Amino acid sequence: MRLVNLIRSFADKLILLATSECASAATMLALGCDEVQMGPLSSLSPVDSSLTHQLSPVDKLNNSVPVSLDELWRVLRLWKEAEENKFGPQAHMSTAKKNNQKENLPFGFNGKTKKVSEDKISDQDAENPYKHLFQHIHPLVFGAVDRYSSLSVRICKEILAYHMNDQEKIDDIVNKLNYDYPAHGYPIMFKEAQRLGLPVTELKPEVLDILNKLQLSYNSLTEEKITDYDNTTYHDNSVYSVVEASDIQVCYTQNYDKFYREAERRYITLNDNSGWSKTEWTKSKATGKKTSKFTAQRIAF
Repeated sequence: MRLVNLIRSFADKLILLATSECASAATMLALGCDEVQMGPLSSLSPVDSSLTHQLSPVDKLNNSVPVSLDELWRVLRLWKEAEENKFGPQAHMSTAKKNNQKENLPFGFNGKTKKVSEDKISDQDAENPYKHLFQHIHPLVFGAVDRYSSLSVRICKEILAYHMNDQEKIDDIVNKLNYDYPAHGYPIMFKEAQRLGLPVTELKPEVLDILNKLQLSYNSLTEEKITDYDNTTYHDNSVYSVVEASDIQVCYTQNYDKFYREAERRYITLNDNSGWSKTEWTKSKATGKKTSKFTAQRIAF
């Protein structure tokens, strides 16, 4: 939201040229644009949130597992459906087959592998899935995930409000992007973006060709540039970020030596000259042609 606010303070109209995947946080940036131009390989994505909390459940490697609000809702929805239809997905079976499998139904989360007979489950257990979920997911994680999801919704609404005045349309777009899609990586292509109500247009082939060439240039510029001196020392001179505007290019370059100190079993940094540098293009008074002027200096932001 801060980035959209910054860019729009310098532009009356903001247009995004999306050549390929423009997902998650990049989709949020797209929401702040008056126009989004998409090509054949362009896609946006949902912006539903997942959260890795200090109290999150852990996997077999003891790493915290991210939890999303959609996952929690789906568990509760399936629980409710199982309660309304005691046999769940087996409802289409014949009555005799249902009766044969009745005692082995995996109804409820009891934290055990042993299956529980339906008649042994109390009405209170059937109506309250939270007491079983709380055995696996801490209650504070539920609250934190809901809060995080509310933050995503609020940010999307604020960003869209920069160029949209129809509050009902804003709410519809935001709710669909946060709650309607089954996966965070679901690709929202051009036609789907149109159905959502986003201001999308087709990216012209000649513009797409120029952008693809520019992308290849960036790939070459930002290739990893590491020089090994010996088994314990190397130098890194890689470009990690490029920002461009008319007649100026600003880059962030890592420029340091790394030395492995065996006694401490760790790398230490030496001769660190990392920072931002800029290249400006100026017109020559004699020829009228643009020439580059490279200035290596630290730039504060």
